[in-house]
Amino acid sequence: MCRMLGAIWRNPRGARAVSELVRILYRASSNDHLLRGIAGDGRHCHGYGYLLLASSGRGWVLSWRRFDASNELGSGEESCVENLRALERATQSVADDIVESSRGLILFHARRAGRGEPRGSLHAHPYIVPATKLGHAILALMHNGGVEKKTLAEGLGVDPSYYTDSNI
Repeated sequence: MCRMLGAIWRNPRGARAVSELVRILYRASSNDHLLRGIAGDGRHCHGYGYLLLASSGRGWVLSWRRFDASNELGSGEESCVENLRALERATQSVADDIVESSRGLILFHARRAGRGEPRGSLHAHPYIVPATKLGHAILALMHNGGVEKKTLAEGLGVDPSYYTDSNI
């Protein structure tokens, strides 16, 4: 189970509202009573990622980031704590960027990996792929929940242990 936000704004008032939603995402990710009831730990601390496209009227800024401290710190408590610190910094920075814009979109994902799912920055959402058949476009995917990835992996001829269900 993860916490995620997708939003579009078209004016400064909308930017202020979305900026506050980004800040709320951090609070929900760091102390989620629903997750605590399911997993015994209420933290979505297995990495995060976002895609931000914003304009202040003088051009567009595109920012994409995925992070999980488990690459360096392992998958234990130390990386969980660092991921929440990094998530807090990222949400503050992104919220500030949004409030300074007049229009844009955000996809933000705070991850709680399922049992046996791989960890690391490569497995944080959103996944971004070029959509060359659509011209100069990208597709972005973030996902909450689970799918039967073994069947999907078999169809693709890949080992499911190396990929998240969202990646497959």
